[in-house]
Amino acid sequence: MVNSKVHNSNDIYANFIYCSHKKKLIDRPNFSPLTTQGYSVSKKAALNVGLIDKGIFKPNVCRDWTLIKKMDKQKYKKVFLDKVYCYHIAPHSFEDFYKTHFTRGQISAGYKYFFLKQFKFQIFLTSGLKLIIFITYILSIYFWIKNVYKISKQNKTKQNVFFKFLFIDLFKRISLIIGEIKTILRIKE
Repeated sequence: MVNSKVHNSNDIYANFIYCSHKKKLIDRPNFSPLTTQGYSVSKKAALNVGLIDKGIFKPNVCRDWTLIKKMDKQKYKKVFLDKVYCYHIAPHSFEDFYKTHFTRGQISAGYKYFFLKQFKFQIFLTSGLKLIIFITYILSIYFWIKNVYKISKQNKTKQNVFFKFLFIDLFKRISLIIGEIKTILRIKE
């Protein structure tokens, strides 16, 4: 797996994503993402675990992640090459940023239902706990400001981004929660 570098980091939303990624690598030096913007596996290993799961999953995204999870289960070795970069374009507008994080919220709830086979009530409890943690995080102000300050320290542009990043971090978390809740409400058991 290779590291990720945002090509359009001059856009504020894309810059936030890139700075958040860099902060994550600093906070967790042994961080090894399940997937990044680019990874490869041997054909033999992929065939051995049954390839990427097929079928219709809603939302029908990120199914490549199922391959990595199956490989983890079989104890295949992962190598994270943090000095090798895969460039990508990150969401760069309010609308794209919302849509991306809303979808990630959908994926979170959908993964628990379709892949982990959890019941709607279990998923609801987990999401409810996340909502409580989110509210506590924002209301405590200290942890929120500390986290966003660390993210903004990764910024390499000449502009002061701290207050913009505060808004974007809040917006990101709300988008994720909305995506999870809408998905939970659509689950029919």
